[in-house]
Amino acid sequence: MEEQTTVSVQIAHRTLYADKDATVGSVCAHLRDERIDQILVRGRQGRVIGHIPLSHVLQLTVRDPRYCTRLLRELSIDMVAQALKATIACRGAVDPRWEGVSLVSEKDGAFEVHRALVFMQGDRSLALRLLESDAACVVMTRASFVSGSLVRRAREQEMPLLFTQMRPIEAMQALWMQIPLFALMERLPARLSCAEQRISL
Repeated sequence: MEEQTTVSVQIAHRTLYADKDATVGSVCAHLRDERIDQILVRGRQGRVIGHIPLSHVLQLTVRDPRYCTRLLRELSIDMVAQALKATIACRGAVDPRWEGVSLVSEKDGAFEVHRALVFMQGDRSLALRLLESDAACVVMTRASFVSGSLVRRAREQEMPLLFTQMRPIEAMQALWMQIPLFALMERLPARLSCAEQRISL
């Protein structure tokens, strides 16, 4: 008997089944459930196509730098905007290839933001410095609007610029929860996949 918890997540036979397009956040609420021994991912036809190793969940939880950088590459600027409830003020030339996440405030004298998705908390002068840096994208936090001059500078630099009313730490957490499950997934061997299909029916 299955207990349906959301549209894309189900629990049955001590296994959590999730659609491949579900997000990390959609399953996190169930990971403490003692009834869950494994996480299986289903494709568009509802067939099991892979599983989420617990080691991958742990790597994401502790924010392992190398692993999290790989996961970031699965996110488009539209996915980031959706996760942060942000507005895209400037899309930039192409979808950025971010290689990390940085938090920068106006109190920071110097910062390292090379190819990073930067969450900033500060005034216009800090925003201008970041727009002229080698960051991959700038997200202005605790902001309800962006001035026209900043948008023009972002366009000149071809720098993606977003703004959100979320606080910096809140925004960073929301970003990780928006990671799609298929980014953490490993394919199951064909024989095991078939066996799991029979169990889930």
